[in-house]
Amino acid sequence: MKTKLLDYLLVTISLVAIFLSSGFMVYIIFGFPEFHLVPFFEFIALFILGLVGFRFWQKETNE
Repeated sequence: MKTKLLDYLLVTISLVAIFLSSGFMVYIIFGFPEFHLVPFFEFIALFILGLVGFRFWQKETNE
């Protein structure tokens, strides 16, 4: 139960990080169309999403 909650939390954090690093939120708040946050956050978020997805896949195949 605890690990499932942790997985969902990591996915949510990752999606928020991807959303922020896309610059869309920054555009809404500050109005800078060319302003982008560091793409490094997006890389980390995609890595975490991949890790969580792999763990889910591993759990499904083990059962």
